[in-house]
Amino acid sequence: MTAYGYTESYAKQYCDEKGINFVDNHVLSQGIALDQTHCTNEDYIIMDLGETNEVKFDVYPLNSNDVISLTSDNTRVTINGMHITSKSAGDSVITATATSGVEYTFTIHNRSVKNVSIKTLPENLKITQGNELDLTGFVLQVNYNDNSDAVTDNYTISGFDKDTIGVQTITASYVGANGSTYKTTFNVEVVDPRGNLTGISIKQYPQKLKYVKYDALDLSGLIVVENYDSGLEIEITDYKVTGYNALKLGKQTIKITKGEYTVTFEVEVTEKPVYAIGDTNLDGIVSIRDVTAIQRHIAELELFSDEQLALADTNGDGEINISDATHLQMYLAEYDVVLGKQ
Repeated sequence: MTAYGYTESYAKQYCDEKGINFVDNHVLSQGIALDQTHCTNEDYIIMDLGETNEVKFDVYPLNSNDVISLTSDNTRVTINGMHITSKSAGDSVITATATSGVEYTFTIHNRSVKNVSIKTLPENLKITQGNELDLTGFVLQVNYNDNSDAVTDNYTISGFDKDTIGVQTITASYVGANGSTYKTTFNVEVVDPRGNLTGISIKQYPQKLKYVKYDALDLSGLIVVENYDSGLEIEITDYKVTGYNALKLGKQTIKITKGEYTVTFEVEVTEKPVYAIGDTNLDGIVSIRDVTAIQRHIAELELFSDEQLALADTNGDGEINISDATHLQMYLAEYDVVLGKQ
């Protein structure tokens, strides 16, 4: 049989003792260097505190089977096989030694994070309500205690609500290799898709603009709208109404207010008129029109108020029927009749 191994090993001694054919297959290295894909430059590696890197080497000749071991000149790093972990800020000189005795030294630069900052803000800082945050153009920068910096995309974003209109503070958070979290903020504005509110206006006035003393304000028919610079009008009801006094005679200015915006319209309050018996349509004149009104009421084509019912009882019998219309018609024809209870 033939055994293959290292001349410097016990295997060679064993084979010599037993008379076994031994072939030395230990290819000694003549040179080693860092694999450049893991280096900042030829012999310099930058590591954040808490970070662990596996270092790899290029060996000459390629078929060398030397074993490489690592040692450090200080305790800023810990070494486990080919894995190096950064423990404290500063430089560490690492020596790689091959079985052949060939050595190679390189430097680990241990840096700690000082803070994070925004290198470039997002292109779009105004987001239309309902849309997601647009981070196009946003660049976050990690700043280190040695005054160096590096761009990172290893961050999270919080603080954005697509449904809330107004200025919002957005937080970008970066977790360092040591487990610490570093934060910075910027503002975006969520804007109303309707545009900017420019004011309010009255699109339709109330049906009733003339009142008699003691009447309550009646806003039936009133339509108030918000006006936007986009030309959009949106009807609102959450406004405040002030300025009406049921006891104050004359013209009154009614104010409609929402937030900082106010619009007005006028109403007029007059003394409550005294109507004559028979003036069922309340126009201040007893005429054939009142006879027609009574007839319409009896036919259920017109609904009378309590005041109209009292005025329609032209014969004073306490009931409203066709005889009241006839009695009023006779009065208008100047027959010898009087209106009301006789």
